[in-house]
Amino acid sequence: ADANEDEQLCSWESSPSSETADNDDCASNVEEIESPTWEYDGFLLKLATDIGNRLVHAFNTASGIPYGTVNLLHGIPPKETTVASLAGAGTLTLEFELLSRLTGNLKFGKS
Repeated sequence: ADANEDEQLCSWESSPSSETADNDDCASNVEEIESPTWEYDGFLLKLATDIGNRLVHAFNTASGIPYGTVNLLHGIPPKETTVASLAGAGTLTLEFELLSRLTGNLKFGKS
């Protein structure tokens, strides 16, 4: 028999049975970690706004589905195709809507 046979595992550990999920001893095994108090300075939002301003022109298409390639320094390449990924467009649309809400600038969500 295994030497650890009598030990019960916490629910987040690999467990062969479901009876360990109700183990009250698991709570005592978790140490609370105090995180230092910090204030968010808006740095990441500033970066997101910057990249949003660079990408917003990609949505300037007949279909509203953004171009698949955007050069962040020079914009949309002159011969860029309008063929783009619908999944990629959906993701950008959600991200731009969130950026509009975080910044209060509606141009991102309307693009």
